Amino acid sequence: MSMAVMGRAAHFRAVVTEQVDHSTALAAPEVLHLVGISPSARHVSPAVLKGGGLLLDQVTVSVPATAYERR
Repeated sequence: MSMAVMGRAAHFRAVVTEQVDHSTALAAPEVLHLVGISPSARHVSPAVLKGGGLLLDQVTVSVPATAYERR
């Protein structure tokens, strides 16, 4: 943990954490961009994705969201 994070931890405490899931439709260029900025970009080329019918038209974003309050 960095010193900056440890410094903030002295001033805030986590109140609640919830898992937030959101599904959304994506066009092919958006999917190519999303794959291109992910770790998967090293394993598959855009040409393979475009030509192979491998693109999905929907993705689900899933993140933990935490609310904090001052100590």
